[in-house]
Amino acid sequence: MLPLFIVCCAVIVVVTVVGVRTLTLADLARNAARAASLADDPCRAAAVIVADRATLECTVSADGNPGDAGIPGVRTVRVELGERAPFAAILRDGPFGWLATSVSHLAPRASSVMVLEPPPVLG
Repeated sequence: MLPLFIVCCAVIVVVTVVGVRTLTLADLARNAARAASLADDPCRAAAVIVADRATLECTVSADGNPGDAGIPGVRTVRVELGERAPFAAILRDGPFGWLATSVSHLAPRASSVMVLEPPPVLG
């Protein structure tokens, strides 16, 4: 019974860690998209928020393109984040190289889309 109990506990811990990382990454994506929606240079603002905590893909829709928000004529910014997995590089270089590709597919990803806000009009 002890080995089964240990395996069950390990599975619970792994699922919890992946869940917490996914929620953290989703929050980071939302914060980066919010900062990007207010900035003059959206992708640069998102990169500042994300820093080196995740991989960043930032795209800005063109005017008149329905974009991701489905609103014609409105520019949107889409931020996609992927978790950096340092253990994947260790696996790739070690004797378990075949496992690195499987692990990379399990890494959490998150995305967020926001409408670019026009600059404020003063006066």
